[in-house]
Amino acid sequence: MFDNLYYVGGDWVSAWVLKTSQGLVLIDALNNEEEAHALIEGGMAKLGLDPRQIKYIVITHGHGDHYGGASYLAKKYGAHVVASEADWTMMHTHLEFSSAVWPQPPARDIAVKDGERLTLGDTTLTLYLTPGHTPGTLSPVFDVRSGGRTHHAMLWGGTSFNFGKDFGRLQSYEAATQRMRGIAAQMPVDVLVSNHASFDNSIARMKAMRAAPGAPNPFVTGPEVVDRSLHIMGECARAQSDRSRL
Repeated sequence: MFDNLYYVGGDWVSAWVLKTSQGLVLIDALNNEEEAHALIEGGMAKLGLDPRQIKYIVITHGHGDHYGGASYLAKKYGAHVVASEADWTMMHTHLEFSSAVWPQPPARDIAVKDGERLTLGDTTLTLYLTPGHTPGTLSPVFDVRSGGRTHHAMLWGGTSFNFGKDFGRLQSYEAATQRMRGIAAQMPVDVLVSNHASFDNSIARMKAMRAAPGAPNPFVTGPEVVDRSLHIMGECARAQSDRSRL
């Protein structure tokens, strides 16, 4: 998608590879070992990336469709697994969801706090805590490059409200969107992606890039669109809270 950001996910769950001068950062690991092998390792082979260079696996939140392949990849390549303290606790004490297609969560490894930075070579990710979808959802912010220009990107770590009538979590979600609007405006962030391809229209954007090489990068939407997207997500959380009270 960019000179240093690659997509190795499926048509539902996303996985991203951030290339640095000293190795690779994988953001999310799909549902299970089979998908990690076919899509992540297979996709990296097609893209000319070496999975042995994966140094960190960042888990945006503690649901199996994002951590499922992490144990397999971490053991095979010696990568560290990164998640928030809250979601490590959730994964290992009161796992929110389970499925036959998901393995057990990865062994606890690196726990990060809100705003903590993860640096590998020439690249730094700032990991912001954006609770709501899970108690410890992480939304990384990092730089991407395209056409000789550097852009600020945010990967929103958890979107849907799949936790029932939990007003506290809906309020946390809305507060997180408002906070991240302020952070995004200061930088400014002009690229917003998701960990589910249908939420950010990734598949259609990738098709557009293939159809028109050299055209403006469709993932660069500009700060105004990023701000509006975060605002709408916050409004959706408020509306869901109001509807649940009826």
